[in-house]
Amino acid sequence: MSVMADRKGVIIDSSSAILLFKAGIFDCAAAAYDLIVTPSVAGELTRSGHDGSSHFTNALAAGSLKTAENETREYGIPELSRLGQGERDSIALYLSGSGIFIIMDDGRGDRICRDMGIPYINALLVARILRDCREIDEDRYAEAFGALLRVGRYSADIVSFARDCEKNRLKDFYPAGEPGKIGSN
Repeated sequence: MSVMADRKGVIIDSSSAILLFKAGIFDCAAAAYDLIVTPSVAGELTRSGHDGSSHFTNALAAGSLKTAENETREYGIPELSRLGQGERDSIALYLSGSGIFIIMDDGRGDRICRDMGIPYINALLVARILRDCREIDEDRYAEAFGALLRVGRYSADIVSFARDCEKNRLKDFYPAGEPGKIGSN
């Protein structure tokens, strides 16, 4: 895994972080991006007894997962009230100017991001991007993608897109801006 000099600040919600953890590639994502969580998401991730809670506690302590310092607001958007607090706060944090995109695996949250023109990807696309950027090899990608399919809830269209979309459709989400060019800007 390569070390990146100028990593992109990316907001991640708890479901995506947990999915990446269960797929064994959370640390790869944290090495490729500056992962930012809201205080509510940090609380969800570190709640005792939940999947990966000690791992996320350690990631926060080590700084590979960062808690946002700015307060989030609702922005008077009624659709946000239909989301869980972590998803709502993640979108509000993006709207406050933090992060360049969101990693989110919540169907309602995804729709709101799409409708509002907020750039976002899901955990399946994170796995794909890490492979495309050579942060993980083909075998690790296949294992992670399979694990995500087992533990996540993805429609056939979402799975197909994650497998088959052209690299240029994902270019804004690559850590270094260009597939296969980690560390170059």
